[in-house]
Amino acid sequence: MSPESFCERWCDDEDEVLIAFPAQSVAGLSIPETSREFLKSAGLPDSAAPFLDFQAPESGVLPDVSEKWNQDPSFQRYRIIGNNGSGDPVCLDEAENGRVVYLNHDLNFKPVLINSSITALAESLLIYRQFVRDCQEQNGEDAWLDCDISEALLVRLNHDLTRIDSTGISPGCFWSMELERLREGDS
Repeated sequence: MSPESFCERWCDDEDEVLIAFPAQSVAGLSIPETSREFLKSAGLPDSAAPFLDFQAPESGVLPDVSEKWNQDPSFQRYRIIGNNGSGDPVCLDEAENGRVVYLNHDLNFKPVLINSSITALAESLLIYRQFVRDCQEQNGEDAWLDCDISEALLVRLNHDLTRIDSTGISPGCFWSMELERLREGDS
């Protein structure tokens, strides 16, 4: 997915906002050039379901978890791009080619894979946003929050997320846990 395509698709609603990352915030990071360009050109949504928020630094390079969360130097590889609904940092993992992870602060900052790349994250967020809209269309405004979701929509979401990034839907990863949460009805 190109940055332009993501911008066009995400901003189909004037209320949707993308946060572009300043060039200096990603300069010199050990991530693919395509990820750097994507973050600079398109950016990420300020907020996206399921309970993800993204923010770019006003100046300087993306902060690392060792500095921001007072962790040992081994956490310097994790560059913070946002957080999840539990307050865990969402990061780019420089040691893993820019994989997108969150670090579970309740489990000693154990990394949990979200997506294998920024572009896979962007496409997954688009798919998930459409999934939420479809849930609401089928069962009302609160359907997604209430986990009032048809099995057909869950099957389609699983299929679409697997097509985008089969690694991110593996057991123990963010998207597979989200599907579990939805199936169990926990909001």
